[in-house]
Amino acid sequence: MELWISFYLNKNKNKYEKAPLLKSHEKYGFIEPNKFFVPSIAPSDILFIPVQFDPNFRNNIYVSSLGFKNDNGRRSIHTFNLNNNFQLENHEIIRLNDRVRDIEYLKKKNFILLFLEKSASIGILKKY
Repeated sequence: MELWISFYLNKNKNKYEKAPLLKSHEKYGFIEPNKFFVPSIAPSDILFIPVQFDPNFRNNIYVSSLGFKNDNGRRSIHTFNLNNNFQLENHEIIRLNDRVRDIEYLKKKNFILLFLEKSASIGILKKY
């Protein structure tokens, strides 16, 4: 294993010199993320939800997730509500128990299509 890691690092040495993977965001002028997942939820798509979908929704983002296990927010839709400064105010999970390959908002119908991989089906999210 150590031999492989050494080979990999030497092979990519020039790439790391041009674009190093820095451990501190703040020290190098980057902003920390509003939200991150450990372990990863395997995000597959991100969708900004327009106010037409629901007038109560302002600055809402939906993130679809894959994953082979149905835990830690995988196989779900994550909803994020951001304030006017784009800081995270609320995070909720719509658990589906299916790998969400893609999400799409259809303006004419005012609903969200979900392309579900495990069940080979299409789901609809609609405001009632």
